[in-house]
Amino acid sequence: MRAIVETGRLETSEACLQQVLLQKEELQDEVDQMLTALTTAKEDIDKANMDVGLEIWQEKLRMIRLDKICVDTRHFVEKIKTLLDLLV
Repeated sequence: MRAIVETGRLETSEACLQQVLLQKEELQDEVDQMLTALTTAKEDIDKANMDVGLEIWQEKLRMIRLDKICVDTRHFVEKIKTLLDLLV
């Protein structure tokens, strides 16, 4: 009788083990999917950050060019005034 009970427990334990192993495999698949989704999200965020960074730098370069044009224009105006003063 005791052997039958032990055999029954063993079979139950083996069945539980198979179920646990199956659940572990399913969880591992879900974890892999989550990691893939997180990796993709991180890549998208990095790309967005890079795009925003490029836009900021392009705006700064545009402002530098405008500042240079303003300085060049002022310098040119001063030269013209000086030349006009010399002509008078």
